[in-house]
Amino acid sequence: MRRAMRDVVRGPVGTLISGGADSATLAAWAAREGYHQRGLFISARERNSAQELRCARAITDGLGIGLEVVDLGAVFRPTADPYPFDVELHTLREQPELVNLAAMTSFNTSLLITAVRVVLAGGRSLLVGLHGDDLATKPALADSMIALQEVVRCTVGTVTPDEPFSFELPFRDWSAMDVIRAGLELGVDFAATWSCRTEGPSPCLTCRDCTARAAAFAAAGAPDPALPRR
Repeated sequence: MRRAMRDVVRGPVGTLISGGADSATLAAWAAREGYHQRGLFISARERNSAQELRCARAITDGLGIGLEVVDLGAVFRPTADPYPFDVELHTLREQPELVNLAAMTSFNTSLLITAVRVVLAGGRSLLVGLHGDDLATKPALADSMIALQEVVRCTVGTVTPDEPFSFELPFRDWSAMDVIRAGLELGVDFAATWSCRTEGPSPCLTCRDCTARAAAFAAAGAPDPALPRR
């Protein structure tokens, strides 16, 4: 994996940091590998965005790298709702097809905008912490990444004709457990990360992201330091 990344990535890179365990491990991994990285946090102004941003800042501060906030809410509705829709994603649970539409629209738009920001800052790659379990359960993500990469290349082609832009997924062949184990080896402060869909102060332990995180730590045979001690 290291050789493949080195063959593709040149110069500064953007690292997508959500404040969660996967992106914290990604940033630590990129730091160890010696990449000149700048963190990028996408704010969709969801209910947990403030908590996620605090954790993202803790991650980047700990590594001594910068963090830029890409405000997706401001792009669509500067003074109104967080999405180009009239409802939050969390209110659409009874209509899964609308959840998927809203989520993929936001995902694609945010990655496209963030990728262009990377190019404008002199980078040619955006590191994303999606792992193999993500891609297996959400195959549309992989298709989106391929299509978006081509869109970005067409968009910025006149700026970077000899250095095509790329999305890089270093963990694409790893499981969620592998990511946690790598983070532990890298000394990631998982207590400073946040994966829950609520705003806290403590994880709800019941949402999809909380249960996925719990399963990953359990499979890795390690306690989650972000959970309150009993």
